[in-house]
Amino acid sequence: METLIYEDADMIDLQESAIPKCGANDIIVRNMRSETCGSDLISYLHGIMSSGIYTDIEAGREMVGVVDAVGENIQGIQEGSRVFIDPCAAVEYQWGSSVAGTFSQYVCVHNAHLNYNVFLLPDSLSFDEAVLGKPFSAILQLLA
Repeated sequence: METLIYEDADMIDLQESAIPKCGANDIIVRNMRSETCGSDLISYLHGIMSSGIYTDIEAGREMVGVVDAVGENIQGIQEGSRVFIDPCAAVEYQWGSSVAGTFSQYVCVHNAHLNYNVFLLPDSLSFDEAVLGKPFSAILQLLA
């Protein structure tokens, strides 16, 4: 699969990597749409540490997709489900980064739990519309 890797300010690299393996408590999501988060832009323009994004990890925070694989302990999520993943709770990086690797073709959501870090999308909502959920919610919080 193709994966975008953060290197530093003005430095990103498109690399080939293996499709992630699905653990018993995980799901694999095939990326349908990604959105560029403000933190992604800040990191690209001003350097990795400007927004808590570290070097040599898969880039991207916001995406919607289709569940490609489901771990044996997962409940309420099936293969083929259309989902939004919460980037702050999707990947367990030891240093606490909220990057979920959503500029990759496939993303592993660690310890996937419905309505915690995985949210089902209604069929009536297009992927183009759904990927804008996170930025719109941030705007609404600022306006409140």
